[in-house]
Amino acid sequence: MQKTIEGFDQALLCERVLGWVESMRIDSMQFRMNEDAGASIFTSCFALFIYDLFDRVREWTQDRRDEWAAFIQSFQDSDNGYFLPGAYQSSLNTKAVHQCTAFCLSALRILGNFPKYNLNFVSQWNTPEKMFDYLENSGCFRGAPGSGNTAMFLAIFLTFQYERTNDAVLLDLMENWFDFFDKAQNPSSGFWGDSSRQRYFSGFQNAYHQFVIYHYWKRDIQFHEKIVDAVLELQDRDGFFAPVPGGGGCYDLDAADILIRCGHQKGYRNEEIRDALVRLFEAVYESQNDDGGFCESRKRPSSLGNVFSSRNIKTILSGHRLDVSYWRLRASLSNARPSRETIDTHWTEEGRFWHQSDMWDTWFRCLTLAEIDKTLDLSTGDSGPAWNFHKCIGLGHFET
Repeated sequence: MQKTIEGFDQALLCERVLGWVESMRIDSMQFRMNEDAGASIFTSCFALFIYDLFDRVREWTQDRRDEWAAFIQSFQDSDNGYFLPGAYQSSLNTKAVHQCTAFCLSALRILGNFPKYNLNFVSQWNTPEKMFDYLENSGCFRGAPGSGNTAMFLAIFLTFQYERTNDAVLLDLMENWFDFFDKAQNPSSGFWGDSSRQRYFSGFQNAYHQFVIYHYWKRDIQFHEKIVDAVLELQDRDGFFAPVPGGGGCYDLDAADILIRCGHQKGYRNEEIRDALVRLFEAVYESQNDDGGFCESRKRPSSLGNVFSSRNIKTILSGHRLDVSYWRLRASLSNARPSRETIDTHWTEEGRFWHQSDMWDTWFRCLTLAEIDKTLDLSTGDSGPAWNFHKCIGLGHFET
């Protein structure tokens, strides 16, 4: 049975979000991350992704597209092919460089363009043995923190090169990538890693990045029922899937995507998944800030004592599993410390407050709403823009 969300107006959402994005504009292609932060190639990509999600890039002139493409291409190194975030002087095989490169590839695809130089760095993984060693040393097969990103970026680069060159060697490398991860997947959880931590929040968030690759290549994910079962257990009383009250941009998108593609699209626990997605949709939609943007969380405990307030402790203890409540309590206590008042990343020099609208969370929150709406058709009326998902492999790619 179709259910619409009371008060959800996609056209109004688009107007308010893009109004906030425009308020962050510095010039034609640079946008601040948040009110107190500067701009970078990352924030330009995030702004472009938001415009594209609401199908506004299609309306741009060719000159404007070309100007954007030239700007993004200017960050590519002519020797190795990486896209480097500014005057980058550190190691190249880092999350910052790989993430910048992946986002720039997606951005250029949106603009109907390509990298200016070849991705020569891909040759470092030109045999299954080299690729295996890289993944193994990065902790990908045991679900080490951040290793999901490492595995995803590698597969994005191999896939991008294969699609441009049709090189059979690259196709064979991708076959090996899937074989490696199929063999390492934990059959008791469907995630990667054996520790109790990796059965819950860190497990599904880390695994989501590999799932992005499986979905793009239309490969079956093993143990999909156990994956769905685990994620459904993690939803709190407010509808969010993060371990901290108020949700989180990454956690909630990852959970929605997993429930849709590992459960709903396979006909498994459809009614429960529909209910969970509707609750998440309502929670995310209602969390939009007054300025039109979205943030990481508007309910993060502001102090260690505040963790145990009536509202927060009810959220932490919601559900039927004490082990889930235990991980929520640990995460909430950790993130309530004064040193965690801001979220600091490699995207900008300045951090952002949890409750502050920022470019990343605005993209991910809107992407969460888009995936759920596209799956369940929750919009009222047809006045809003069509949701437009990435065609390039990576975050933002979605097919119903």
